[in-house]
Amino acid sequence: MNKYQKLFDDTLMNIFKEMLEEGKKIDDEKLNKTINDFYLNAPKSLSNMLYEDLKADMSRMSREEELITEEFESRLHRRWYQGFLILQGIIKVCEEISVDLLDEFYVEEHEDKKRQLILQVLFKLHSKSVQLGKEILRLLKSGFSDGALARWRSLHELNVIFKMLAFDYQNIDFTYELVNRFLDYSAIESIKEMNTYKIATKVLDLDPLTKEEEKEIRIKKNEILKKYGEDFEKPNNWAKPLFPNINNRQLYFSDFEKLVRIDRLTMYYKKANSQIHVSPKGMYQSLSLLNDVKQDSFFLFGASNYGLSLPGQLTGISLSQITTSLILLEPNLDSLIMGATLQKMLDDCKSIFEEIQNEIVNEEQNNKIK
Repeated sequence: MNKYQKLFDDTLMNIFKEMLEEGKKIDDEKLNKTINDFYLNAPKSLSNMLYEDLKADMSRMSREEELITEEFESRLHRRWYQGFLILQGIIKVCEEISVDLLDEFYVEEHEDKKRQLILQVLFKLHSKSVQLGKEILRLLKSGFSDGALARWRSLHELNVIFKMLAFDYQNIDFTYELVNRFLDYSAIESIKEMNTYKIATKVLDLDPLTKEEEKEIRIKKNEILKKYGEDFEKPNNWAKPLFPNINNRQLYFSDFEKLVRIDRLTMYYKKANSQIHVSPKGMYQSLSLLNDVKQDSFFLFGASNYGLSLPGQLTGISLSQITTSLILLEPNLDSLIMGATLQKMLDDCKSIFEEIQNEIVNEEQNNKIK
């Protein structure tokens, strides 16, 4: 990184030497002006030259990086093949269950419009969970365990929200109201987005919202607050009917986790948060590095073959949970059998991922002994 600086320094020193050898006096004012002019003009001209050199070499660099990635991922896949295989199977089974149930949902004539809306929203959440599962698997196959855990965080949230909305599914009137509150909360989010957009308009040179657009958003918000009350604007208050005993404090996501009884995963959710938000903990506690690595002095710039176990297991757990919840909405013998099969696959998924990770740890320890 000091290539051009060193070149400039060497050139300057050579000029000094020549001037001293010839007995010439160095003009400080002229020298300072020359240096200042150089620093003002050199970065632009030299960066243009450097960029042209890099652009001419980009194809080679790109192919070289691709080959390195291909070789790494080939080794990674051999190591984690069984884990990837079982997780891929879980994702596929969850997708097929959802597609089959969705086909039945659209074939049936739903006279009950309330139930129809509820199922549309729940199927939307489930399809999103399958999509997230595929994203996570792609990150795992590329060796990005921290990124996979960060995406699992979203999957966990989907699972929790699904269970919240289906908490009292047999009580259609209650569930219908809850689903509508969940959907109507988008009006509150739209106001927040609008305010942020307006602030950013000038800075980012965005097209401003028209008065009609702003008016429509504000009218919608006012209608929603009139429908549910002013408190509806507070974070998470769409879920208030599920917490009749909580009146004087804000609802938190941790309340949701406890209600649907998957708060045992909260510690992993918080761990994922540290990978999403910039924090000292997130910087110094990467899943991609072995526990005995001194993380404050180790700088990882890319993928790793270690640390895939936790996000792989958690993805299998959350996908199985949300799919089981979908099955249990209106169960029949076929779906219950698929649910039981899914549980067996999950048991294998958890054990296989753990075994592979333990193998890596044992190999590292044996190499140190040698």
